[in-house]
Amino acid sequence: MKKNIYLPLRMLIVTAFTAAHVFNAGAQDRLISTFNADRPILPSSQYTPAEQYQADVWIYDSGMRYNDQYYNKVWGEPDADSEGRMWYEPGYELTDGERSWQRATSPFSTDEYYKDKKSFRWIQAEIMGDIYMRRTFTVDRTVPGTVFLSAGHDDAPAEWYINGVKVHSSADGWNNDEYILLTDEQKALIKTSSPCTCTRTGEARSPTADCMRLT
Repeated sequence: MKKNIYLPLRMLIVTAFTAAHVFNAGAQDRLISTFNADRPILPSSQYTPAEQYQADVWIYDSGMRYNDQYYNKVWGEPDADSEGRMWYEPGYELTDGERSWQRATSPFSTDEYYKDKKSFRWIQAEIMGDIYMRRTFTVDRTVPGTVFLSAGHDDAPAEWYINGVKVHSSADGWNNDEYILLTDEQKALIKTSSPCTCTRTGEARSPTADCMRLT
């Protein structure tokens, strides 16, 4: 049975790369808790830039150049849907308000190109704003072994959710290559019969914004 996995992503800042990796050690099924960027399950703009993907995105453009007094400010977020579900929850129906959701192709950046791929330029460089992303994908088998979530970020707060449950957050710092090991409980959020979600938040200052995840 295939797993339908739904990833929403919210980003205010810029550099979000979500990826998960799994490792097998052969017939003995020995688990190796070591990150391996050469063993992705799904594409990531940070680790597999040649493989692009699509996501539903919602953008808040403040129109204001960066100023320290607004550091870590969240400018806006998508409306709840008609059933009261928030943008990061499973089953959320894309709901347009003053701003609309749109379908776009990775990478998501304020630069024209990111890792030699033409970007979806969601905001001008140095302009403050938010980007929220929802991505769907299918995994056709149970994910064995350990799973890592690549969670690159730049400065302001970032959050990632799976099936509406927050699995990681970062309040500051710039680290495009950051990744975390999902706990057994977090990995168990990936259900066969229900979608999974992944979200991110930040404050738009740096040149790239993206969220990928492999699980």
